[in-house]
Amino acid sequence: MTMKTSITSGQEKQYKRFVEDAAEKARKEAGLDKDGLQQLIGKGGEFQADIVASIKKLSAKLQSEPEKVRQFQVEHLLARGYAFDEKDISLPDEAKLKLGLALLVDYETPIDRQCQLLGIKNYLDLSYHEDLHPKPQGRWGWIYGVENGKKMLNWSPNSAIEEFGRNNRRGLMTVKGLALYRENPDLLKDHYVDLSGSRCGRFGDSVPGLYLRDGVPSLDGRWAGVRLPGWGSASEAVV
Repeated sequence: MTMKTSITSGQEKQYKRFVEDAAEKARKEAGLDKDGLQQLIGKGGEFQADIVASIKKLSAKLQSEPEKVRQFQVEHLLARGYAFDEKDISLPDEAKLKLGLALLVDYETPIDRQCQLLGIKNYLDLSYHEDLHPKPQGRWGWIYGVENGKKMLNWSPNSAIEEFGRNNRRGLMTVKGLALYRENPDLLKDHYVDLSGSRCGRFGDSVPGLYLRDGVPSLDGRWAGVRLPGWGSASEAVV
């Protein structure tokens, strides 16, 4: 909990003087006469509410960039019905934000449950699903320098993985792809997304992918050795 410091007597006197001076200045500039002032008095509650709102706005602590990024994505999680305690979510690394898009990833909520929350139809057999990269400890983690797959359009997932390895990048795992969709639900209107950081299928030769099936956002697998028009592997920076 943040400790509040006490207001000094000098600050209190200055604050009251500012409010009184502002009230007098506003009265003169508005050209209020007896009737106008009485009308304002009659709306005293609304008048006071406006003053309070203005004071709150002007005195609010400026958010840092990491605080803005976290708050923005926390709001999206809440809107989708995720249950969590915000204090468990750390701030993203400010230096790493310079790498590009940062995403807050939920590593513990099951994939099928996240699909339900996000309105995605899951066709994957999760008994044959595995991730190619280690996960951090705990539920939440940030990834950085995320690219949504557009740069890798028409590459097969296997070829994309090789290219990522040459550029200090790696394909997104399924849970990271769900975070990407959460922050950009219109993404699939532009192109479909291979999640080459995970494998699926009985023989492990397929990758999960996000696409539209009859207009419905869907998660399913496809063979990793095939390139398809309009599909691209999303990736993150290795940090």
